[in-house]
Amino acid sequence: MAGLEILNVHNNDKNTDFELIRGLFLNAIYGGRVDNDFDVMVLDEYLKLAFNNSSETKIDLIPYLSPPDNNVTSVMKQIQGLKEYDAPETFGLPADVEKNIMRFKTSLVISQMKSMHSQIESNLNKLEIAKTIFEFWSNLVKKAEK
Repeated sequence: MAGLEILNVHNNDKNTDFELIRGLFLNAIYGGRVDNDFDVMVLDEYLKLAFNNSSETKIDLIPYLSPPDNNVTSVMKQIQGLKEYDAPETFGLPADVEKNIMRFKTSLVISQMKSMHSQIESNLNKLEIAKTIFEFWSNLVKKAEK
């Protein structure tokens, strides 16, 4: 929504400062969410393709976002028409990428559970040792009191 607000502000501006728009998208809107330098560079390139002063530049790399002109209103209409989720093929990923992600996450959770299990067993063993020492100490105290 913040990105749409930026576009709304510049909607009627004939001399749209696309560098400003790209900077706001790159640094303010998405910059805090992207933690990989390579991904920031890719995002920057997409933004340069999407928001520029050249009427010849089209966004052929993004099949679903190719405005007929560089009018902010056209870009806003296309953004509003985007689906909530994209097909993995759009980004060159295999169709079953979700299954692969789930397998990875599942194996990660299983690994973490195994680690927790061994820590619990270790703590239980320590607890048993402490219990044995406490019982031994209690017996010594009782014998000393007699």
